[in-house]
Amino acid sequence: MSQKNFALVIKEALKDSGLSLRSFAKQCSIDSSYLSKVLKGKRNPPSEEAAIARIAEFIKMPPERLMFICGRIPSRLQNIFLRDDIFEILEKLPRAIPRPIKKSRDLRPSPSKPVYKRQDIPDEIL
Repeated sequence: MSQKNFALVIKEALKDSGLSLRSFAKQCSIDSSYLSKVLKGKRNPPSEEAAIARIAEFIKMPPERLMFICGRIPSRLQNIFLRDDIFEILEKLPRAIPRPIKKSRDLRPSPSKPVYKRQDIPDEIL
């Protein structure tokens, strides 16, 4: 699965935890009817960073990653994306190799994802 969305992440977390939607929502201090509508695609994911952070903590995912999955830029990173030169800097980073979608009978190993190390990221970004 190459691209995840918020609903898919939550559905996987529910499956892995064995919790009901209501219990999961209660643990994360989110209204269960709202969360149900989000999972059905009738509502957008939470917009509040605090709510996303609570969910991320519960499912053991970095909050920034879940924020990006929700289509949001974490507030602590927003200044980086407001820089005039950020997109030129990002263009210089090595590109990820697109992985072909594996069919169930395709047993060949997929190419590994590139791993970006600290030294691969220009100092101007950090």
